[in-house]
Formats: sequence, C-alpha cells, structure tokens
Amino acid sequence: MAGASPMISRLIRLQLKLEWRDMRSSTAAFVLSLIFGLGFIYSSLQASMWMIDLRDAAESTRTALTVAGFGLFTFAWPAGVVFVMGSNEMLDPGRFALYPVSAKKLLPGLLAAGFFGLGGLCTLILGGGLVAAWSQSLATAVAAALGVVLGLTLCVVASRALMSVLSELFRKRKARDITMMAMLLLIVGASTGVQLLPTMADGDIDIHRIVLWVENIAQVIAWTPFGWPWAIPAYVASGEWLVAAALAAGTLALIVGLALVWQHQIALGLIRPLDVGGAGEKVKSSALVDRIFPASPAGAVAKRSIRYWRRDPRRLMGIVSVLIMPLIMVVALFMAVRQNGAEADAVNTMRVLLTYSPLFLGYMSATMVVTDISYDGSALGQQIVAGVTGRDDRLGRAWALLLIVVPVQLAYLLAVCAYTGEWGHLPIALGLACVFVLGGVGIGSWASAMWQAPTRPAGQNPFSRGSASTSGSLVAALVGMIFPALITLPTLLCVAAFRSQLWMPWVALVVGALNGLVVLWWGIVKGGKRLDATWPEVLAKITWKG
Repeated sequence: MAGASPMISRLIRLQLKLEWRDMRSSTAAFVLSLIFGLGFIYSSLQASMWMIDLRDAAESTRTALTVAGFGLFTFAWPAGVVFVMGSNEMLDPGRFALYPVSAKKLLPGLLAAGFFGLGGLCTLILGGGLVAAWSQSLATAVAAALGVVLGLTLCVVASRALMSVLSELFRKRKARDITMMAMLLLIVGASTGVQLLPTMADGDIDIHRIVLWVENIAQVIAWTPFGWPWAIPAYVASGEWLVAAALAAGTLALIVGLALVWQHQIALGLIRPLDVGGAGEKVKSSALVDRIFPASPAGAVAKRSIRYWRRDPRRLMGIVSVLIMPLIMVVALFMAVRQNGAEADAVNTMRVLLTYSPLFLGYMSATMVVTDISYDGSALGQQIVAGVTGRDDRLGRAWALLLIVVPVQLAYLLAVCAYTGEWGHLPIALGLACVFVLGGVGIGSWASAMWQAPTRPAGQNPFSRGSASTSGSLVAALVGMIFPALITLPTLLCVAAFRSQLWMPWVALVVGALNGLVVLWWGIVKGGKRLDATWPEVLAKITWKG
C-alpha cells in the first residue's frame, strides 16, 4: 500500500489537470461545461433535499422510493457514462505501456481518479440525502453510509469494467456496426413504448396503485445487484441484520469481481498499442454513384461523401438516427389522434400537427453537416493537396446529404398526408421542408467551416472521447439547431399574412423554396471562402492527436 499511495495521488492530480485543460480549451467549452455541471449539481441537491423529507415518511414508502430510485440510478450510471457522456480515455492504460508499471499498481489509482468527476460528486450529494432519510437511528444512518460507499464504488468499477470490455469488442467493425444499430433501435423502441403507456391506462390515475407498483418494483430491485447496497439500511431498520450483511458481502464480492475484469483489461492495454488498425474488406463497385454526380471536383467530393456515409460507422450511426427520429414524434401524435374519447377539435388539431411532424427530419439536417468535415481527420490533407476549393468541398458535401435526406423527407410527408387526408397542408409543409432541408444544409455548411473539433478515428471505440474534442462541435451543433428555426420566419409570415387566401399554400411553397435555396447558396459560398482562407488551421484542428 505504501507504494500504491504515490501512484494514487499522482493519477488523481493528472485526472484533475486533464479535466481542467479540457474545460479551458475554449471559452465555449468552459461555459457549456459550467452550465452542464451546475445543472446536474443543482438537480442532485434538489433530489437530496427531497429525500430529507422522507425521514418522516412511513418506512415502507421510504424503502420503496430509495431502493427503486437508487437501483435504477446504479443501472443507468455505467450505461450513461459509456453511451451518453462517452468514455474519457485521458488515463487510457495504453498510455502507460512504456512505463515500468503493472496493472495491479494502476488499478487503485485509476479507481480513485474515477471518483473525481461530475458523476462521483452528484452521487455523493444524493448519498447524503439517503443518509439523512435513514437518520432515525445511528444503526440505519451507518448502514446507509455504508450503502453509499459500496454503491458509488460499484458504479465506478462497473462503468470502467464495461468500458474496457466494450473497447475490446468494438475493435471489430462488424461488432461495432451491429451493436450501434441495436442500441439505436432499442432507444427508438423504448421511446415509442413510453409514449404508448398513457394510451394503455384505463380511467384516472390511482395514486395508491402507483405507490403499490413502486413498492413491488423496489422488492425486485432490492434482490438484484443494482439494489443490493441501497437496500442495506432498509433491512437494518426492519431488524434483518443477516440479510443486510449478506447484501453488503454480495456487493463487495461483485465489486471485486468487476475489478478483476477491469484489471485484466488494463493488463491487455499495457501490452498493445493505442491505435489498432481495422480489418481489411472488399470494396465493391459503386457505378450508380459515379453516374449520379458529374466528373468535377464537387462531384468527386460528393461521391466520396456518399461512400463514407455507408462505410464509416460514426457517420452511419448519425444519419440513421436522424432519419428515424421523426418516427417518435409521428407515433406520439398518431396515438393522440387515435385516442378514444378525445374531442373533435382536439383530434383535428392533432391531425394537423401530425401532418407537419415529419419536418423534424429537415430541421436536423444542419446537425448532420456540421460534423462531417471533422470526421475526415488527417485524410482531409489529401483533398487539400489535390487543390479542391472550399466552395467545391461545401457543394459536394451538400449534394451527398441532399441525395439522402430529400427522398426520405418527401416520403415521410406524403405518407403522413395520405393517412391524415390533410392534403391542403402539403404545399405549406413542402415549403417549410425546403427551408429546413436546403437552408439547414446551407447553415451547416457555413457552421462547419467556422468551428471544427477532432474526432476519434473510425477504427476506435465510438463511445470514447478525448480532451479538447467537444467545444467546437458543441458550438457548431447549437448553431445548427437555432438558426434553421429562425430562417423559417419569412415562410411563416407569408402563411400568417395570407392565411385567408386560397392560393396561400402555393405562395408558401414558392417562398420556402426560394428561402431555402438562398440560404443554401449563401452557406456554400461563405463556408467555401472561410475554408480557402483557413485550410491549414482546419486540418490542424480536426487531426486526431490522441
């Protein structure tokens, strides 16, 4: 242990320094990180204050809410770190491969460093609320404190073990593609299922049934690994000391088992290089793509982009998610229209909203463009050396994306109008679609030329992130989400001004098309000029440095 203490303190200091450097990479990164962190801390404090009020609640209610809540939190902690926040590999074991250090010595330091983050701080705040909720006696308060320590350790070790195992799995491209698509379908299916739940409820909501339902869930969670540490104070309060001791021992054994898995993966990381090349594959002919686009610099960029959208799992994941996300809104409004007992006016309103719901696809078009050039990485240097101008680059990428998005957007609108029968709204919807799709691509073309960020190569873990890699992409994404809504104002004003005229929908279509084309051309020209003036800087920003 004497030799491990300096290693632990050194890794903690290194983690904090790298996190601070990441936040200070730009003003935008610092502000966004500060807002994000303070929001989570405030939410944790609010939840902790609410748990203090549970001190005077019935023991069954306190047990049900704390065990169910913290059990679900423990389940979401590793999944959120890996799939939402991204695995920050600042302290990747492979970086220590050249140093005389073993996995056994690294493990305690990496574990301790894992506590020093936003997740660890929020969990400790919530844990304080749990201890306060069980502070009726010294025994239950100590048991709750023990549960917090074991629960937080379990969250950290489980997340690190999961990340290490998935990083190994995702070295194979087929496994990455299958897992990513399965996750995407799972998210969409879960979102759709949540929307269907209200339609399956019969009559008014019975609060007593909900409480009973939560208590039943808590009883199940208490006997799963996710609920073991958090159920310890409940069994101490009821006098079942042997059960509480068994849960504590089971949690400790689970932590040790996951730590051994993590240690094994650390040992593998110390004996292999950080970057592992992907497996080779047979490249098939794409004669159709070659015939669609002209033999010009912009056409060459478009052809390459089309192929990248299919072969690069990062691009494929993004575009597939955007293409199917409108289904969530469509299903929600569809169920609202079909809901029994709804008033006629409400149903008609929902049918109109359902007609316009596919426009969410066009609205997200800008976000697909803003990160495209960052995915090129150092390979963009070949295009720069070939003499491709910024305008040709912007035009080619816009062609490729429009070839994918426009047919899908049109199919969505026609299918929904065929169901609702609101064909009179189709011209207006098409006009707004032109603004969102054409204008959104134009805004994205300009924004991606202004802000870039390095992204990990396609052959590495797609859920990992590195330092100083988020500020530029976050700013560009925010621009791509705010500006498309603003450029629809001319079309919306046209609709509002001439809503009583029969020819208004067709005027809205023309205005929307012209509006979208103007913004598209502006984004291509302005973005192209920006790239021509800053190609070396852009290449330096998007080149992955590990």
